[in-house]
Amino acid sequence: MSKNTPLSTILTISLKELTDYVRDWRTLLAVVIVPLLMFPAIFFVLPLVMQSELDERQSMQLDVLIESNMNESEIGYLISHLSENLINYTYVDLDASI
Repeated sequence: MSKNTPLSTILTISLKELTDYVRDWRTLLAVVIVPLLMFPAIFFVLPLVMQSELDERQSMQLDVLIESNMNESEIGYLISHLSENLINYTYVDLDASI
């Protein structure tokens, strides 16, 4: 008669669970194969896509026409933000009565 030790019980249960796990091909696919394909995509393809998006954004120029009855110095906060973001602006002074 064999003696059931806690370690042998754990090993028996682990072996049965591992056998069931390997038999279920969908679980094996989801846990092993998909990460093997996804991690290279995340670490190699994603930076390439992000770099191309950045290059496209940096090459884009936007022309803005600012029409205001305020002095150009009074809207300096707006103009300073436009200058930082690759936006070309033209200021047109409007009549004070408008």
